[in-house]
Amino acid sequence: MAIENIARRGKSYLKQMPVAVSALAMIACLCSCTRTDHTPASGPLEKVTIAYATQPETALAQVAQSQGYYREEGLQATGHLHPYGKLALKEVLEGKADFATVAETPVMFAIMNEEKISVIATIQTSSLGNAILARRDRGIRTLTDLSGKTIAATSGTTSHFFLDAILGINGISLQDVKVVDLQAEEIPEALARGDIDAVSTFNPYLAI
Repeated sequence: MAIENIARRGKSYLKQMPVAVSALAMIACLCSCTRTDHTPASGPLEKVTIAYATQPETALAQVAQSQGYYREEGLQATGHLHPYGKLALKEVLEGKADFATVAETPVMFAIMNEEKISVIATIQTSSLGNAILARRDRGIRTLTDLSGKTIAATSGTTSHFFLDAILGINGISLQDVKVVDLQAEEIPEALARGDIDAVSTFNPYLAI
């Protein structure tokens, strides 16, 4: 199976696309990175739960916990791991976590649904976090070849938004393709089996 990367944020013809942003909703992360004395906070520690997306973009927040930076700020942090940010944010919305690392698209949809959440820190920005991958044996070499094809994406995530935007830029409507909603971790195997012709996805699922 030959896989072609036919679109990725950061390429010259995609400069009109917005930059992907992963946001950690806890200011203690940035505070701990600027401390120089590393003196533990006095008094009892406040217990917090952080829902992490297991993506490279969220490494800073997880390193902060493993290095004890949250504890230095008076926080006893417990981490819960999720495959991607939409699921991490879901845990916050369900009251199971206090903070989450999540990209901009799930946050946008949550705010549109009038969820009471706040983004209080940006921990990473990237123009390389999303891409369109396609099977060469389905005759896909360029973005315009996507018309009439079956494409997988994960609804409510940056992959969903990226696909919608990149199709529009290339004069393809959603009615011109068949979009299949899959969990991000299901996408690599679905593409390998040939269930779909192409995918819109994000790290680390780009490594197919």
